[in-house]
Amino acid sequence: MTGVSVGDLRAARPEVLSAVARRVEEHRHTVAGVIEAVLRGRSVALSRAGAAGAMTSHWSGPAASAAAGRFSGLVGELAHLAGDLGVCSQALSHAGLRLRAAVDLLERAGARAQDRGARVTETGSLVLPLRVPTGDPVLDSHEARADALMGAEVAAYLRQAERVATETDLDLARHLLASATGAAAAGDRGVLASLPPPGAGGSGPSGPSPGPSSGDVFANAAWWRSLTSEERGRIIRDHPEWIGPRDGLPPADRDHANRILLDRAQHAAAGRLAALEAGGAVRPDEVGAGGAVVLGLGLSERAAAVELLRRRLDALRAVRGVLSRTDGARRRLLLLDVTGRHPKAAVSIGEIDTAAHVATFVGGFTTTVAGDLDRHDRDLARLRSSAQGMARGDVAMVTWLGYAAPQADEVLSPSRTVISPGVAARAALDLAAFVTGLDAARETPPDQSVLAHSYGSVVLSFALRRPTGIDRVALFGSPGTGGAVRSIVDTGLKPGGFNVLGSIDDPVVASGRVVLGPAAAAVVGARTLSTFAPGGAGSPGAGRTSRGHSDYLKAGSDSAFNLAAVVADRRDATVAESEAERRRKRGR
Repeated sequence: MTGVSVGDLRAARPEVLSAVARRVEEHRHTVAGVIEAVLRGRSVALSRAGAAGAMTSHWSGPAASAAAGRFSGLVGELAHLAGDLGVCSQALSHAGLRLRAAVDLLERAGARAQDRGARVTETGSLVLPLRVPTGDPVLDSHEARADALMGAEVAAYLRQAERVATETDLDLARHLLASATGAAAAGDRGVLASLPPPGAGGSGPSGPSPGPSSGDVFANAAWWRSLTSEERGRIIRDHPEWIGPRDGLPPADRDHANRILLDRAQHAAAGRLAALEAGGAVRPDEVGAGGAVVLGLGLSERAAAVELLRRRLDALRAVRGVLSRTDGARRRLLLLDVTGRHPKAAVSIGEIDTAAHVATFVGGFTTTVAGDLDRHDRDLARLRSSAQGMARGDVAMVTWLGYAAPQADEVLSPSRTVISPGVAARAALDLAAFVTGLDAARETPPDQSVLAHSYGSVVLSFALRRPTGIDRVALFGSPGTGGAVRSIVDTGLKPGGFNVLGSIDDPVVASGRVVLGPAAAAVVGARTLSTFAPGGAGSPGAGRTSRGHSDYLKAGSDSAFNLAAVVADRRDATVAESEAERRRKRGR
């Protein structure tokens, strides 16, 4: 049997299936009423026979037995018919919902194409408009990136629409055949049977496949949109591990799943730590590559495993502490991964599901969830307040500690050292998926900026080599781009979208380019923003100047003001680096 094509789906009428389901359900109620009437009639007859028993003898013999058997058989047949009608009604109703979801996916693909001046043909092909070069390579690069993102999104929605329609057709045929032949098993769970795990492919015993659990955020978004609200709720409840780490899904759903995972992880880590401290055996997953032995150089396996679990619990407590903050801003847990040596997490501040502007912060060298999440959350909450004062619309922030940042004790490790872009190149895939997933999860993509500090700017530079949903960036305290970006044309950002801040006495900015160059400020098309206000100690400008490597988010500083303006999409409000500031840097 061939699958349902886009052309077939355009002619589909989900409302007809829903209407038929309602009529079948009405017939089921009618049959149930007949059963009730027959049983009530029998009960009355038996009562009368009992009352008359003293004067007349009860009917017995072959004829009475035959009548009783026929009565029971009739009731059984009616009950079986009602059950078959119930399966039929449920299957039709669910098929109507699923087909409606498939049609919605098709319509969403068409709307996304139309936003870019493209169209989806009757057969499902994407036709792009003729793009006349503008003569500005930066704008042309930006348009090419936007087309690539739109093409990936449209393709994902069309694939999922066809998949859902085909699976729905096959599933409905199976249930209708079973009910028509009276073969529906007693206690049939119908169309709400368990879904297979991500990556399983194909269809489950009854219901759609969740599709591949890859980095394709648009495929993830299309899969989630194709499910009914009941299916989504059941998956979050029963399999939160499918949802929490999955980019492209609504932040509210990821938060719900990740909070379940947070409870599980904290309970498991506390239990394992107690067991080890009581003399229990070290498990294989607590040693080996990335585990306790690597963590605890010079320690026994047991001591190293204990230290690993203590660090894990510290990270989990830090996450829970930030989520419980009562400053009036909603926190959502968008990522939680505490496996291995380096726990990962991402927490948003504000209405991430609806905010017009979303900014993601990427931490740098030695950043950890346990040691830095709380501090970054406080800094970003303050930065959000500043940005909201300038923005046209609401602002949400994200602390993204979603990669294992290099640590001080790993400088000599070839695969983990901070003087190599290797960690950044690998982490960039996750950052690109995360920010693009924020777009994919929304009905209307937000205006997105990414603020990257220190080694995080190297991660961001590699992420910008991929098509992403990023509109603007700010690299501050950057050691360089790791060779990933040499011109803004490489990034697909709009003109003015690549912003750089470096304090006059930041040693990382001054020397980092030697091993991780070229310098971020040397990128063709970069805008350098001020971190320095004239005046010595005690002058009004002293409080506005950022010093060293970790002062960029200081309250009241020019650098914090500039970062807030970047988040708010207020290029007109930013303060450019002055000639005096540039001279100070050249003279250091």
